[in-house]
Amino acid sequence: MGNGLNFTQVSNILAEIVSQATGEKVLAPLDLTQFVNVGTTALQLGYDPVYRAISQVLSRTIFSIRPYYRKFQGLESTVERWGSHVRKISYVDTKPEDNDTYNYPALWDDTQSPPSGNGKSVDQWIIKKMEFLQTNFYGANVFGDHLSIFRKPLEVAFQNAAEFGYFISGTLTNWTAQREQWIENLARATLGNLIASVYAEGNAARVIHVLSNYKDATGITLTAQTALAPDNYVPFVEWVFSEIVRISNLMTERSLMFHTIINGKPITRHTPVQEQKLFMYAPFMTQVSNMALSNIYHPNFLNRVNVETVNYWQSIESPHSLNMKPSYVGTTGELVTPAEAVNIDNVMGILLDREAAGFALTDNSSLATPLNARAEYSNIWWHSTFKCWNDLTENAVIFVLD
Repeated sequence: MGNGLNFTQVSNILAEIVSQATGEKVLAPLDLTQFVNVGTTALQLGYDPVYRAISQVLSRTIFSIRPYYRKFQGLESTVERWGSHVRKISYVDTKPEDNDTYNYPALWDDTQSPPSGNGKSVDQWIIKKMEFLQTNFYGANVFGDHLSIFRKPLEVAFQNAAEFGYFISGTLTNWTAQREQWIENLARATLGNLIASVYAEGNAARVIHVLSNYKDATGITLTAQTALAPDNYVPFVEWVFSEIVRISNLMTERSLMFHTIINGKPITRHTPVQEQKLFMYAPFMTQVSNMALSNIYHPNFLNRVNVETVNYWQSIESPHSLNMKPSYVGTTGELVTPAEAVNIDNVMGILLDREAAGFALTDNSSLATPLNARAEYSNIWWHSTFKCWNDLTENAVIFVLD
């Protein structure tokens, strides 16, 4: 059976289609005779119910038998967390105050009158309101596709398991692969927008210029090419991973370092290691792995943090580069779009809080049309709503090989 669809899988799909069409649960056929009988039963129900059932079954089955798995699954969130509009409230830290137990009039003070404080009082009802910042996430991306299924191949497919397997396999393979790739590229653009936004914002703590920092730390000047030389590579890579661990450890502290401060409101953030996501340029990670430099991986760190490799950031022809005009919320709370595209070469990776970027498929459905009497086919229409977000008020640090 093509593309790994064995008889049991095909039988289960057939049984589910008939169950959907009849409204009753149908056991999966156990042999070819039963398969033909169930297939005949399906056709006797009429074409419109069968097409609708195929649409419903394919919509659900796609995730268990798809031949292509989209990248950036670490960015995916749940529908429950991200609807058509999400409001986030972040709280501003307050300043510490004096302990009035040790201040006049509770405490004796010879410079005051009377020094004992008798007749005075300490107001315990002074108001100190909590300050907070509200950020809002609106809108979503909608897209879809459709597929035509003709009557004649459908009739043939239901007559034996092999033909039905080819029918289902052919229906699913390319259609689901391209849908997965569309979602993957939307996720890729979501991460790319975050990287370009952090770079454009210009906060030095959030952009680690690896070669420059390596020179500052060691006194050794390297370029993107000389860093790969045998004598330089091992100590350089060891330092790079140490730097990533250093930033990761700093992220666990409550601070203002690694995120955007809006309207002067100091929102203090911290990101536990288990809430951190690390996206790294795949060729760099492959080189490290193939050179058996396991000691630099810091296993305890990589076992705790969510790590995903990225084969290319934007274009497969320029895999380590980004060239895009991002959109992000600036320090004044207004939407910022740079006048010129942000061009970054040699992007190594990004370490971020899971709340800094993500996406959710808030709707994913398929519907079938009735049989076209003139041309004897039916269309299955697919609809999807994709909501993605960047939140620069959450911790995120990028690493650039320059």
